[in-house]
Amino acid sequence: MLKLFQVFLIISNIFLQTLFSDLLKDSKLEILEAERNEGQAKGDLTEDLWLGGINLEASYNWFNAGNKYDDDFPKFTATIFQDIFRSGGIYWQIKKGKIVKSLSDKLLNKKEHQLIFTLYELVLNIQKLDLNSSEIINKMKKELIK
Repeated sequence: MLKLFQVFLIISNIFLQTLFSDLLKDSKLEILEAERNEGQAKGDLTEDLWLGGINLEASYNWFNAGNKYDDDFPKFTATIFQDIFRSGGIYWQIKKGKIVKSLSDKLLNKKEHQLIFTLYELVLNIQKLDLNSSEIINKMKKELIK
């Protein structure tokens, strides 16, 4: 029974989100999308923060002796700086980055749902006011008839 209720909540949530997300202004949707991209970028940065410095060097020396034995000496090196003692911390840093991305996405979904819920409340309040005003108009008509 609980599973059926959860499925119903998920389906109704998706339905309401698609129904009312069209009512949000494009500018608000752009702001939400920019915030979503910012959260993803922060998560990516946190996830890649464990990586140490990388040095890339290249040099090319050429020696001309004036004979057929000219020599060239290309040299390429790549150096990666990584602490041996941070190996356990690397796993948790990557995991933290994934959690930051997930949390950012969930918080933005919550914010979007709150906006949609507020919009839904406003629509219901307007309908309630319309009903109240029509009721008042009907009472006034009855009083005029008497």
